[in-house]
Amino acid sequence: GDFVDFGGGNFCINPFSLYREPSDIEDNNEYKEFFILPFINLIVSILSIIFDSGKEGKKVVLDTKSRKVLERAVKAVLAKKGSKGGFSDLKHELMNNTIIRSPQVTEICDDFEYILRDYCDDESYAKYFNGESTLDITNDFTVFEFSDLQQQEVLQNAVLITIVFLTYAKMQGRERRTALII
Repeated sequence: GDFVDFGGGNFCINPFSLYREPSDIEDNNEYKEFFILPFINLIVSILSIIFDSGKEGKKVVLDTKSRKVLERAVKAVLAKKGSKGGFSDLKHELMNNTIIRSPQVTEICDDFEYILRDYCDDESYAKYFNGESTLDITNDFTVFEFSDLQQQEVLQNAVLITIVFLTYAKMQGRERRTALII
């Protein structure tokens, strides 16, 4: 088995680093349905958790237009960087990609950029959302220790949703789709 301890802040859960290209034997439609769409939803869900936390009183509720802006920004990062992308790249796309940053959504992009500042460059959460993810559930039995994340609700929820996605992706890759989750 494996033991993953989230204490000490020595981990990275950058969801972009979990991206993978389709295999040669994989049907393109199945790849989109069972990997790409859930993958984009994972990143948008993590962003939704972050934006809902409302640091410094700045909360962003994700309506349909906001979700579309984020989906387009995530797709742009994946197209340009693939698994090497991160939240710093996402912030860059929101601020500089003229296709995403149309006049109709400039305010939305500005709100997203403001909140993402803590998750980019050398800010407090940047190390968790940029770089190679340290999460690995290739072992048949993995135990996760969350006690050190109890005071960091945003980080704890982002870790949980990422683990759920990894479990889902692992199950999709099996011929026999079963799992035991305790």
